[in-house]
Amino acid sequence: MYLNYAEEFFRFLKAFIAYIYARRSRDFYPAKSISSVNYNEEVTIMQIITPSRLHIALIDLNGSYGRVDGGIGVTLENPSFSLSAEESSHDTSIEFKEKNLPQAVTSEYTRKITRAEQNIRRVLGIEENFHFTVNSTYPSHSGLGSGTQIALATGKLMTEHAGLHLKSTELAKIVGRAGTSGIGTYGF
Repeated sequence: MYLNYAEEFFRFLKAFIAYIYARRSRDFYPAKSISSVNYNEEVTIMQIITPSRLHIALIDLNGSYGRVDGGIGVTLENPSFSLSAEESSHDTSIEFKEKNLPQAVTSEYTRKITRAEQNIRRVLGIEENFHFTVNSTYPSHSGLGSGTQIALATGKLMTEHAGLHLKSTELAKIVGRAGTSGIGTYGF
């Protein structure tokens, strides 16, 4: 009897995910809002604003539906993460626009941006240095997926600057995200 309920539940979840995916472009807030500002011919600043996410449940713990784990969740317009980048002739640097952030927050964000940057450089051979500006943050380790959004935003800005137009799933593999639910990556 339990198996019948479980099978029905998973059929419902698959249908629900298909429904959400079909409506995604209208109702969700993907990060695809990359804007570029040219101050002159030599300086271009790119900015990306990414959503947060709520992970609700894992749906395929043993891989029988095609993806081990896999999740259901939603993206949220707020809180959001905003990151800007411009090419730099100096070593890569990170600046925070928000004032009075706790040291733990700036350290965590710096570590995640640096790790994503190093992975992108190593895998794709991007050599340019960047000045990153964190325009807005939200709490790490709060269940809103900040780590994935930080890593994907860093990678997206770097790859777009280099003329590489990678999908979020490709970026996630490079920066080491989407290992469990995938909500943050697919919502990106």
